[in-house]
Order: sequence, then C-alpha cells, then structure tokens
Amino acid sequence: MKILYFINGLNYKGGMARIVVDKANYLADKFHHDVTICVANDVESSAYNLSKNVKLCKIGGGNQLNANSLRKIVGCFTQIKNISRLLNEIEPNIVVNAQTQVVTWTLPFIRRDIPKIMEIHFSYLGMEYNLNDKSRLFKTLYFAVAKSIYRRYGRFVILTDEDRHYWNLKNMVVINNFTQLSTDRLSDLSSKRIICVARYHVQKRLDLLIDAWAKIHDRHNDWKVEVFGMGPDKAILQSLIDKLGLTDSFILNDAVDDVKSEYLKSSIFALTSEHEGFGLVLLEAMTVGLPICMFNIVGVGWAYNNGQTALACDFGNTENFAKNLEKLIESPHLRLKLRNNALKELPKYSIDHIMSQWNDLFIKCCNNA
Repeated sequence: MKILYFINGLNYKGGMARIVVDKANYLADKFHHDVTICVANDVESSAYNLSKNVKLCKIGGGNQLNANSLRKIVGCFTQIKNISRLLNEIEPNIVVNAQTQVVTWTLPFIRRDIPKIMEIHFSYLGMEYNLNDKSRLFKTLYFAVAKSIYRRYGRFVILTDEDRHYWNLKNMVVINNFTQLSTDRLSDLSSKRIICVARYHVQKRLDLLIDAWAKIHDRHNDWKVEVFGMGPDKAILQSLIDKLGLTDSFILNDAVDDVKSEYLKSSIFALTSEHEGFGLVLLEAMTVGLPICMFNIVGVGWAYNNGQTALACDFGNTENFAKNLEKLIESPHLRLKLRNNALKELPKYSIDHIMSQWNDLFIKCCNNA
C-alpha cells in the first residue's frame, strides 16, 4: 500500500513530528507499506530518526507562507498546484493529513478518487484555546468552516473519546496515541521527588503547580518538584518561584534527551495543563511506574480511569490539587496502588495495538468500507 503523509515540518522537536515519524517508521518497517512524508515548510530533514524505508519530500512554496500578504497568497496557490502534482506523481492508495497548513483546507477537493484521512493532534478545546485572541464571531465561523472541511475527508481521526461530542462528525474515528518509551525496570517510588515534563508555556499552567506546591512544601521540605522542558515562559516562572520562596524546592530544568532516567529517579508525576490532545507524557510516566496527580481536563480522562490509575481534581483548583499531591507524598501504599492499576491499562496503548488500528483503518478506507 502506498501511504502519503502531509505535515508542516519534521525539522524541529515536537509531539506531532515525533508521533508522525514513529507511525511512518512502523508502517514501513513492520507492515512493509510504501510510505512518503511530505513537509509543507520545504525543510527536508527530520529531528527524529527516520527509517531508511520512509521517503521524505517537500511540497514547494512553503518558504513564501511566512512572507508578506502578496507572497503568502502566491505561496498558497503554488502549494495547491504542487499538492495536485504530488498526488499524480506518487499515486498513493491513501493520504493522511496531520493538520498541515494549506493542505488541510484544499486536500479534500484534489484527486477525490484517493481516500483521505484528517488526523488532529489537539483537542477541540485546545484548538479553541489557540484562538483566544479572536472574537466570538471569528471562533464560530472558524469552527463552522473547519467542520465543513473535516467532514469531507474519508475519516476524521481524533485522540480521545471525550473529544467526540465537541466535534460531532459522522466520519469520526478515535485512535489514541502510543509511546515508544520502554523500560526493563520501574521507579522504586522511594525518592522524594515530583517530576513534571512540560513546555514552559502558559497552556501548561505551571504557575498552578507552583501555587499548589507553595501550599504544602513547608510540611514536606525534604521533597522537591523538578520540571523538565523548554519554552518562552521559563524566566517568568522562575520569578514566581523565587517570589514564593520555593527556589530550593522547585527546580526548572532544560529538556533532556534521556527523560526516562529522570522519570526513574522520581516518585510522582504532576500535570497542570489547561488542555491536552492526549497527554503523551502521562503515558510515559505510567510506563515507568509513576503515579499521577493532575487536573481533570479533556485529553487525560483515559489516564484517570475513575480514580483507579490517577488522582485528579477540577481544573484550577490548586487547593485540591495540593491535597492530592500530599496524599501521594504521605502514602507509599497509594502510590503503589495507582501504579499497579495503571500498568494493567498499558497494553491498550502499545505501539503494536495502536498501529494495528491505523492499518485496519487504511484497509477499510481503501475498500470504501
């Protein structure tokens, strides 16, 4: 089967690029499909290891999309023409679009004989959040147009069941993410360290984690919170930490390549995001045996499992978040219980299981099922 993926770019590290590369590698190496990834930004390189069996190409015209208005319009028309040319040259059996600019809005109208799948890596609320600076009318019109376009794809793939009712499209399919992180050992849950892996960005709401920790750190001054990530808000967050007198117990680290070793040196994973597409870091934490403390938001319900596999409270309630964090700190038994329950759920999110779902979907689309 010939599979063509469209994505904005692969030359930078990010969740979308990583998951698309992992999927493409698996489809090419395990299922032996003929896979091509086409990038819209015209940078033919990948920040993640790409299998020698996966081809990489560019649309062309992408360097004009960030220029002035006239050049941007020219770039859009150039890409539309080139998308059609690529489909005719490659003749894929199926096309998958990972929220690629220009491609998203035009692909359903080009070569309608080729099945097409739209996959999104944000929740509905996440996409709405990214439009916070727009008017209510703009948001309404944007989602009306988006839904009218998405329903023209053969399938519209979202990440979680809880996101279904926001979209309410008949061609929806839910396929979760997976993690490539593997380990031959689990955290022994004995270290006095809480870990968070997140971008230093307002959407991750690390200010709420700082606020929650400020409420209980005096009673647990032998524990530390350590965050690993990159992003524009690090200095702002550090200023808040210093202001609250948490400098020695709340540490902001740069992102690390070997994040597994940091998980293994921790006993609790904390997440305070305002929204998530799927919350892949939760799956990573569960894989190494860390109990989770988080807000109950769209994109993480699968990890909560009615309180059997994580502790959660309403978003923004730092009082209850702090109480849940303290429960985990004070109870090794609770940490072990949540960890053991979570480990039973992990097979649902293995790469073999998830990629079998994708392969089955491709076959159904090709057979018009």
